[in-house]
Amino acid sequence: MEVQVPEQPVVALHGRDALLNCSFNHPNPMNLSDLSIFWLLTDTKRSVHDYWGGKDQLVDQAESFANRTSLFHSQLGLGNASLLLSRVVVADEGSYTCFVRVQEHGSAALLLQVAAPYSKPVVTLKPESNLRPGDNVTLTCVAYGGYPEAGVIWQDGSERNLTDNIATSVVANEEGLFTMTSTLTVVLEPNSNYSCRLINPLLGDEGFAFVTITGQNIGFPPVALWVTIGLAVCLLVLLIALAAVCRRKIKESCEEARREAPTDNGFSVFPQLKRPRNWKKGSQRQICAARSRRCPSTPVRLNRSDLAKRAWQRRIELGNCTPVSGRHDTTEKLRPTQQSSNALEDIVSLEAMGVGPDGV
Repeated sequence: MEVQVPEQPVVALHGRDALLNCSFNHPNPMNLSDLSIFWLLTDTKRSVHDYWGGKDQLVDQAESFANRTSLFHSQLGLGNASLLLSRVVVADEGSYTCFVRVQEHGSAALLLQVAAPYSKPVVTLKPESNLRPGDNVTLTCVAYGGYPEAGVIWQDGSERNLTDNIATSVVANEEGLFTMTSTLTVVLEPNSNYSCRLINPLLGDEGFAFVTITGQNIGFPPVALWVTIGLAVCLLVLLIALAAVCRRKIKESCEEARREAPTDNGFSVFPQLKRPRNWKKGSQRQICAARSRRCPSTPVRLNRSDLAKRAWQRRIELGNCTPVSGRHDTTEKLRPTQQSSNALEDIVSLEAMGVGPDGV
């Protein structure tokens, strides 16, 4: 008896139904009670589906095929022994033998292949920012949920195949479907195009993805630029404010020191003392004070303690007194002047020198 099956592998999509064709020559007329059909796994001889005695015999059927196989009973008399396998899974892939017996017997084997389409590939770039021409960049192409292992082809903008620095990994999930990851390392060039093409050996070219790296990706990141400018402006404002505060503090300190420190002419430590119009540093002038009846023959030296004790008359006016020459070490304190309407002018000769620790 001649049994015929497809010479080419039968490709079944994952999760769909697969038809395993098998036909045989039979004598006419044929009694179905004399017909026996056995579908077996070629390698293990495990039972997939049995028929004899005019009905299905599934006692010895492998558990993985339970409730998933059936024959076309209405066509058995026509020599059709094909098997319908429902909800195909990756584990169904393999060789199947169709064995038929009607007085005589014959068998033939066919190959079942399972295919599953991959998801659309996705290409990612790492690093994603702060890129410069000449940097090494890793491109990653990922697709999942497919079967069998697919081929990956990387190309540049000129459609040249890039075969160097490529690494591909395949990871299977619990259903036997694959997740494929392919990485490509390139030296970055401005305005570059790179594509990842996924080819399923059973389904053909089913996936394509590309990435374009433009000058915007290579330039200075806009966000970082604005952050840098903002920080620079804040720092400049802070420095200006700090300089203004320091300038004001220094000015206030200098003014306070100028008010407290005596000068070499004696007038700043004795604020009520009026400076003559023709005053010159180092010269001698005669200043008249009320209630004195003579011009002193010796110059009077003022020391800091006398000024602090306010022993001098606060208001001293310039008079026509006889100049006094010479310098003496004697010190004379003037008594505080009393108010009098007919007071005479006394003359006090002061040597106009700078006020030191010992006097003026």
